Amino acid sequence: MPATLSEFEPHIQATRHLVDFLRAGAHSSHARFLFTSSVTSAQSWPLTRGPYPEEIVTDPSIAVGPGYGAGKYVAERIIAKSGLNATSFRIGQICGGAPQGAWDTTEWTPILVKTSIALRSFPDIKGIISWIPMDVVEAAIVEAASSNELLSPAANLVNPHLTSCDNMNAYLIGAVKKFLGVHLDLVPMRQWVSGIERFAVNASADTLKDVVSYNCKSINLAFY
Repeated sequence: MPATLSEFEPHIQATRHLVDFLRAGAHSSHARFLFTSSVTSAQSWPLTRGPYPEEIVTDPSIAVGPGYGAGKYVAERIIAKSGLNATSFRIGQICGGAPQGAWDTTEWTPILVKTSIALRSFPDIKGIISWIPMDVVEAAIVEAASSNELLSPAANLVNPHLTSCDNMNAYLIGAVKKFLGVHLDLVPMRQWVSGIERFAVNASADTLKDVVSYNCKSINLAFY
């Protein structure tokens, strides 16, 4: 089950402690507070209302959902009330950046690919994606940190160009075939998850570690 808001309370408290520490400093009026939030802080925002505004929305119902996004929303509200020159960057899914596009191997997409190679199948994921390269995120944050202007209370760092998961599925399957010589069958998500269950039960500990980690089953089944 996804973590609840209460499980993120220590992180929210730590954010408040940082705010208090900065406000107590002799140069607090010249300081900048940059918070890496998440698009999930608006996880219940109705799409019918259009794009989420780059401001602090005071209606907490828009953050109702898993604790990670709700916790980010609470932290945004704390920072906005601090009186500091601060901004919250609502960041979307960060992907590999220039020059080689390498991902953090603990992210869900590398885990998805490694698990799919072990299963010799790839899930037919539906929906849209809007990944943003890490170097683009970095440049935006550095620009805000080095600017002399008053910061906006929030900034949405997302890729405005959407693509379908069908395109991602085809690209990743093709890349695995091209670079590793491994053919992956495209299968329904339910069938793929069932394959994980069978694999995790029958595989040895060393095999699980090689695919993802000793927590292969819990990571994948909890997510998917």
